[in-house]
Amino acid sequence: MTGNETRILAGTIVLDKFGERLFLNVRSDMRISFDGHTILGGHTIRVLGADTNFENEIFAGKSADVSVAARLATLDELQFLAPSQLSDPTVTAKKIARFEAIQNRAFQIFEATGGSADSNWLRAERELLAL
Repeated sequence: MTGNETRILAGTIVLDKFGERLFLNVRSDMRISFDGHTILGGHTIRVLGADTNFENEIFAGKSADVSVAARLATLDELQFLAPSQLSDPTVTAKKIARFEAIQNRAFQIFEATGGSADSNWLRAERELLAL
């Protein structure tokens, strides 16, 4: 695996019951291709939390609807994980934004400039994910 391309994934993120591992249940209507891999909606992938403290924002065993700016995990990032701890692919989160924050920002954009709900959502998502 190489970890160069950053893509936005959306779905429900879950911190396992031990509070140690993040998983993203990818939204069912998504189909994202990057670095030669395709992630289909409904797929559950492991999320490494590099450059984010999101684990501190949710309690073990709980979930949150999010958008994630992610890239495929590099071999260096994977070397310390046991095969049972991985998914194919495993991604590294660069930034995570809760849907509520995206929704609030999209509404602020609408109030300031108008525009369609979809374009405001995408702009808010890009802003909050620092893309």
